[in-house]
Amino acid sequence: MSVQCEGITAKDKRCKKKTKTGKFCVSHKKQEVLILQSSNSENWKRSLHPREYGFGDIGYSVTEGLYTTEELKRLERSILDDIKNIVFTNRGISYQLTDYNSLRVFTDPSYRKTVLENVNSVWKNGNSRQPFLSKSVGMINIHYNKDIFDLIHMDERPYRILSQLYGTEHLVHRVGPKRFGMKIRKSVDMIKHIDANLWHEEVNYQERIQALICVQIPDDVQPRNSGTLELLLGFNQYWNFASALFHPSSGLIPMPDCKDRFQRLPSDFDSKYLPELIKYAEKYRSFSEQKEDKVILKFFRRLQKDNITVPPKDVEIKWTAIQCKPGALIAWDQKLPHRNLRNTSETPRIAVYYGLYPVTEDYYGSEEHRWLRRMFEREEFYYSINAGKYPTKVVNIEEKKHRDGLEIQEYCQTELAKRLTGEVSWF
Repeated sequence: MSVQCEGITAKDKRCKKKTKTGKFCVSHKKQEVLILQSSNSENWKRSLHPREYGFGDIGYSVTEGLYTTEELKRLERSILDDIKNIVFTNRGISYQLTDYNSLRVFTDPSYRKTVLENVNSVWKNGNSRQPFLSKSVGMINIHYNKDIFDLIHMDERPYRILSQLYGTEHLVHRVGPKRFGMKIRKSVDMIKHIDANLWHEEVNYQERIQALICVQIPDDVQPRNSGTLELLLGFNQYWNFASALFHPSSGLIPMPDCKDRFQRLPSDFDSKYLPELIKYAEKYRSFSEQKEDKVILKFFRRLQKDNITVPPKDVEIKWTAIQCKPGALIAWDQKLPHRNLRNTSETPRIAVYYGLYPVTEDYYGSEEHRWLRRMFEREEFYYSINAGKYPTKVVNIEEKKHRDGLEIQEYCQTELAKRLTGEVSWF
């Protein structure tokens, strides 16, 4: 029996070829995505082999089947309830999130006028620059949902995936519990960015794998229109070369400087900078001192002195919409530019972001450790843009007002949870 290939063509469309074996036709067999399919938790545990599981140079992985349909429905309902209560009910606004269509109140101005007495109520303090649920970023500052803590943040399944990717069990939610995101119909593309700075290493985390768990995602539109994660695959392998080429003061193709870890890419990155990266990488692979002009020759010599290399020519740099199913965990290298995409489907894309970081023995008792423990003990969240900075401004104010005391503590009592929250040392 033949089935349609699940590969995506260069025009971002579903491949029309048929295959009798596997999910991909011959043309897409080399599609570089690691998928571990499983039918239950014991299967996926057995499938994780040290040194074999990981994303290596490709920079990302997709692990399917971590959660059951019942668990995903529980997460979805809990997330919708939190949004309804925090954004509407607790603020005296009569509005029910009864189905997917009702979510349009956040993204559709025309619909909003028909269902809300005060159309400004979807914004904090009525300020359109402070949406509760952003139309582009698609995230909301809710960090202490009980069901998310139970099934994701303190659960062994996603922890085991990241421990294999990092190559260590000594992981902690070092920056606090991540929030969740929702891309609704009529949401738009997020800005392209990197969560690591190309030039200022001091603001970056030395080791960081980004991850999310997909709770819901449309299957009736192309990935490009489903709200999914989009990655610039291959860029991580050019990281040092790109850092030198685009350096604001010493690069051949200077890019505007950025001092923060969250680095927005210029609006003309794809049309100006990316072609230059590909062009100069090719020149550098086979440059001849007799053929290059003095400026380029001097630049290339400096790269050689610093032992900066580029990958083989067949390592393509390409923006790719990542396919996955509900219940999957996507993990990716912090050096991959990325964003989440628009959604044209009635079905929202719901994702819970997940962040564990390696720690060493000297982490415990440090300022960073005390900062994290303060977050968990008070169920507050403080956002630190840069590594090594520990602000205490509460960003989940509305959520904190909504919670009746400390609600997630009961989910932090297992031995694993105590270690993931920094309450108990790994050492």
